[in-house]
Amino acid sequence: MVITTPNHWHALMTIAACQAGKDVYVQKPASYNIFEGRQMVAAARKYNRIVQCPNGSRGQNGGREALEFVAQGHLGKVVGIRGLRFGPRSSIGKVAGPQPVPATVDYDLWSGPAPVVPLARQNLHYDWHWNWLYGNGELGNWGIHLLDGCRMAAGGGLPRHAISIAGRFGHEDDGQTPNMQIVYYDCQPAPILFELRGLPKDKSFLASTTPDSWGADAMDTYRDISVGKVIHCENGYVVGSMASHAAFDRDGKQLQQFKPATPELGQNFIQAVRSRRAADLAADILDGHLTAVLVHLGNISHRIGRTVPDQEIRQRIEGNRELAAAYDRMKAHLSANGVDLDRTPATLGAMLTFDAAAERFVGEFSAPANRLVSREYRPPFVVPENG
Repeated sequence: MVITTPNHWHALMTIAACQAGKDVYVQKPASYNIFEGRQMVAAARKYNRIVQCPNGSRGQNGGREALEFVAQGHLGKVVGIRGLRFGPRSSIGKVAGPQPVPATVDYDLWSGPAPVVPLARQNLHYDWHWNWLYGNGELGNWGIHLLDGCRMAAGGGLPRHAISIAGRFGHEDDGQTPNMQIVYYDCQPAPILFELRGLPKDKSFLASTTPDSWGADAMDTYRDISVGKVIHCENGYVVGSMASHAAFDRDGKQLQQFKPATPELGQNFIQAVRSRRAADLAADILDGHLTAVLVHLGNISHRIGRTVPDQEIRQRIEGNRELAAAYDRMKAHLSANGVDLDRTPATLGAMLTFDAAAERFVGEFSAPANRLVSREYRPPFVVPENG
């Protein structure tokens, strides 16, 4: 079974398929929330099903081989991982009232576990990504492709702490999720800093063109890439895009270009279906779940945060040099697009503390954060516990 529905349907469909004895190829992100991802893993194991959740970090781009190179110590200790998604998007528009649902759509079924509410955006399809009832924003849509590789570079586990600084800037539209976001993950042995930018390099591109016509010149870059990750090590770094990975020394001299040996993900899924070994998967549902948790941590921090003046954000993060530098970059990028954070401040997310073993939040802000670990389900579309 192949699942390419909106995110809020992934868990229900995956679990039902496992119960029916089907193997599953489910689109990223694995889950709409943390609870659902864990139940997907439980169902796959309980019913001995092969469940694959692919993303760009698991593809044929040399990423796995680059991570092995780093793990072997060729560049020394990993000191930090930076993920980036610099991809401009246009406004989704703003409607004056409820919109008609297409006659071909069973809207009750489409809504599934989410409440049935009037359609309050121009497009029913795709733009659900930017509505919290159904999607996980750009962090879950594009960010997860890079966050997966970042998590593997950081040891494969989950962070103890996470904090977001974000906002929706440059558009007065019906989108709810951030189009500009920084998330700092306190991972061990090295932190992950993820930067997402949904506006072009500067406002000159906004004057007479649209994202569909923009080329690479419209995008910011870091280490010559706009979408990818950089693994900073003691003696050099690895630059990885969706297409390729290469290692460099501290002076920027290329040491190695990695040839991919990873199988094509669709082919890999079929091979695992035949072998009946989940360990044969390049993107098992457990990895899909754990990387989706990174998405949820960043978004939960944002959703329970508050909009505060620029100076207060600076004061709150001044002890974290990397996060403060990323905020300066965000401010400069927004300024280039005509956005002044003094007049349109960002949302400073809550500094969350996460118990990875229990997959629950603890300490300060844990009560509101834990309410977003799951959701209130609308019968009969209820995600079951333990598959």
